[in-house]
Amino acid sequence: MNHFTTYKTHNIPIKAMCQSTLGIRKHLSNDNAISIEYKGFRENMRLAIFKINQLLRNEKFFNQIRRLPSFDMADISPAHVADLIENANIKMTVDLYYSLSPFNNAYGYDNEEDPRIIPINVWQIERPIASLCNTMMHACVHATNSFNPQYYFGHDKQSNNPENTAPYKIGCLAQQFISGDDTIYEYMKHEDYIANV
Repeated sequence: MNHFTTYKTHNIPIKAMCQSTLGIRKHLSNDNAISIEYKGFRENMRLAIFKINQLLRNEKFFNQIRRLPSFDMADISPAHVADLIENANIKMTVDLYYSLSPFNNAYGYDNEEDPRIIPINVWQIERPIASLCNTMMHACVHATNSFNPQYYFGHDKQSNNPENTAPYKIGCLAQQFISGDDTIYEYMKHEDYIANV
């Protein structure tokens, strides 16, 4: 029995989703790829996890990163960053949390204590799947950097243009890739940044 025919996500058979427009079904065998898991029940989050795990095995996506000219604050090239992420072999987990205020529009925060955990604000979870993927990819870049401390390709709170740093640019690229809209640029709103405003 084939696992593609037995599991369903968001009422779409996984086989059909694997044959989506991302064209990445053949790349699902990268054993070194980052993998993200979510043990919750929210359908949009489950679908976003499926999409981001596909993208993390997509050579076309990593080639897009390699073609970028540079990242602000990075001491290595986009090609090198892409290679590190593509072969990071990190097991990550989404952790939903409730921000203190339901009016807080932060999508999450960078977990410096354990970068393998991706904190996502429940108050901001009802948004497009591609936007959720942006947030998760942003966290994947930070996690990869934390496992490769000899390099730096992150950002800090004082960054004048954080959108030009690797976590933001690669997160945005993931959102564009998954949505099929290369005009989207969504700034990942951090809990830390909003709390300090």
